[in-house]
Amino acid sequence: MTADPWRCIRRCYPVAPTPDYPRNAMTLAFHEAGHALLCAIFRVPMTGAEIDRTGVYAGKVSFEAQPDNDASVPADALRRSALRLAAMFQSGVVAEIIHHGLEIPEGHVLLRETSDWDKARRVLELGGVVGSATGGLYVSQQLAFGLLHSGWAGVESLAHVLLRRGTVKQYEILQIFHGELGALSNVRPNAEGLAPSATIAAAIADTIIRH
Repeated sequence: MTADPWRCIRRCYPVAPTPDYPRNAMTLAFHEAGHALLCAIFRVPMTGAEIDRTGVYAGKVSFEAQPDNDASVPADALRRSALRLAAMFQSGVVAEIIHHGLEIPEGHVLLRETSDWDKARRVLELGGVVGSATGGLYVSQQLAFGLLHSGWAGVESLAHVLLRRGTVKQYEILQIFHGELGALSNVRPNAEGLAPSATIAAAIADTIIRH
């Protein structure tokens, strides 16, 4: 039985313990590669990705996106847009967790006091995703987990290129993700292989990606 993502938004979720892992150049490369994959899947215009390999451990994926804030846009479409962007903002840390072989306990939500989480909360608010204090973050976070697991080969490839070169342009990112984008746009994900919370990830992918 497939979970209803809108019903899930109204639930309250316990906060997961913050995972502990090294903050190094490789972690940062996977962080930015995670952002880049979801930008590509959701067709968010981006110009490229970069990391600082000198020890500062800063990076970014340059993009322009916000939920459609227009009265003519149906409320349901606006909420879907907001959930996509919230997943994209959280996908960097989600990619770090997957890279380090860690998991978030089933039914828990990861909270961070970072700019990525601030942006995720903001787009959910702008998009009218009304629910519990943690519901929108949980649902979009599970979408990020599911899509990153499905496209992990591309994330690994981009992360290693970033680690070698520091900067990757948009057209190169799309070339690296070519196989993952084709599979994710043409095949409806099923519950198997999407983890954690596979059924929720599959339900959201069904209702949100196919727009």
